Amino acid sequence: MNFAKKKKKKGFTLIELLVVIAIIGILATIVIVNVNSARGKAKDTAIIGSMDSLRAAAEMAFDSSTPTSYASTCLGTTFGGTGDFARIKTGVTNQGSSISCNAAATAPQAYAAWASTTSAGGFYCVDSEGRAMKIVTAPGAGVYTCQ
Repeated sequence: MNFAKKKKKKGFTLIELLVVIAIIGILATIVIVNVNSARGKAKDTAIIGSMDSLRAAAEMAFDSSTPTSYASTCLGTTFGGTGDFARIKTGVTNQGSSISCNAAATAPQAYAAWASTTSAGGFYCVDSEGRAMKIVTAPGAGVYTCQ
């Protein structure tokens, strides 16, 4: 009688390894899709935060101007200069968007400013009447409210 013990082979089969690799690939795909959508939502949140800061800066500029006016809110030199408006513009452009603005030069004093959102499409708009909202189309020339 042969009482020699047979050695068991240790390791994984090729099929087992392929199944594990496939599962890891599926999980990685799910994670990447969720991370990309979260990244777009984070950009939109940053744009919305900057636009809300624009509204506060516009009100401070209105109160400190003589005569009171929103005209400086939309000036290209103001957005390109220093201070709050430049910081706000940089915050929006760093997210891949840009600010557009209409301001009335005569009474009634009013402005509307908007920036395109990245993941949701459309625009985020703030105006001198205190509105802050997502809109589908940008306000036209001479429109001073978010609608």
